[in-house]
Amino acid sequence: MTYEQKLDIVIEAIKEAKKFTRKDYLTKLYIGNGNGLTRVGIDATYDILLQLQDDEKVIKVNKKITSQGEFDQTIDIKNDVKNYFLIEVLGELFEKWCAIYQIKQKGKVENLSEKNFREVYFVLGQIDEQLQLEQSNKLSICFVESAHDLDGYESNDVDELIGSYIKVIEYLKKIDVIKKYTHGTMSLDVDLTIDVSRFFEVLESARIAKLNSEKKEPKQTNPITTNFQANYDSKKGILSLGSKIVRFNKNSFRAKLIELILKDEKNKKYEWSWDEVIEAIEDTKDTGITKDNKKKFYPACDGLTKHVALKTGINDLLIFNKSTVQLNPKYIIRVC
Repeated sequence: MTYEQKLDIVIEAIKEAKKFTRKDYLTKLYIGNGNGLTRVGIDATYDILLQLQDDEKVIKVNKKITSQGEFDQTIDIKNDVKNYFLIEVLGELFEKWCAIYQIKQKGKVENLSEKNFREVYFVLGQIDEQLQLEQSNKLSICFVESAHDLDGYESNDVDELIGSYIKVIEYLKKIDVIKKYTHGTMSLDVDLTIDVSRFFEVLESARIAKLNSEKKEPKQTNPITTNFQANYDSKKGILSLGSKIVRFNKNSFRAKLIELILKDEKNKKYEWSWDEVIEAIEDTKDTGITKDNKKKFYPACDGLTKHVALKTGINDLLIFNKSTVQLNPKYIIRVC
């Protein structure tokens, strides 16, 4: 059991014991009263209580009670045969400290919501890749690989995209991964100074959380369907997902990609390789031209998916990797 897990148990035990404490009386914190303190142990509980007293100043380990009588505070408190600590909980100070502590706990990377975790994990991955190349705690990160990543975005979309990345950078600064950063106005580039040790600590926590999340996801024996299907109007540049719509720049690579995938039922069910996509959109059979345009493929799939998610909250429209792309089957067949 980690220190933080033990601390959580002790805090909850104090809060629960305080409920049964009469006004102006000291709180009895029993070991072995169904509050988890047996698992923490008397020694560890005592050490944590002293930390809350001396460092945080939110309780006082006041007295011990034995069968021989009442004594002032002493380090022998932990050896009380009745197995309880008598403490004074400093009401308002303790409540405020607990609130701040709980906020910090909720803000730990492994406790973030799915959406926030996904955004933070992406940025951590970007930092990790750059760290391997630059071998320095001072890094320059660009959140888009090319101008193609912004195809189909309106100016306010770009603002939101920048805002979402800066929000993650601010979060990483609050949890001490990033020491300082600078970025230009309307820029998707950022210069960072990181605490390398803290970065790898948080990255490892994120990787463990991601692995645990993947283990918990049940395997699907049947395809999941929705009550709507995806359609694209190439004349208007509008993608329809039920009652939700997304507008595209009709001439952008993204628009042409979604037009190709949603052209007809056959295309919707087809898994497209990157070269088939390039050949269809660029209208070419030239191998050289196809290879030259390969760099457009993944950013277009990724950017299109993020653009749709930004506008609709639907983040699984496409299933793709660096080689293939297809429409998620759940958006093909209408359920009556």
